[in-house]
Amino acid sequence: DEVKFSSDNIVSVLCMAYHLRMNEEHSSDNLLGKASEFLETRVFPCWNETVNALRSGVKSLDKLADVELVDLFFDSLIETA
Repeated sequence: DEVKFSSDNIVSVLCMAYHLRMNEEHSSDNLLGKASEFLETRVFPCWNETVNALRSGVKSLDKLADVELVDLFFDSLIETA
């Protein structure tokens, strides 16, 4: 089965993939890479999607900070504004 990414679940997926180390060392077709690409190409270009993804991750702000995503979200929002 393949994971279906959305702005509602991307933060959880990224945090999970990061903590499980599902990166290039695991596989060239890895979950962290796919989720990061989705974030950059589908979420960050759209203000509403970025805000929605950030809201969905509010419960995980400490985890977002651990994987250095908070700054990426805010940079995206600032750039879009």
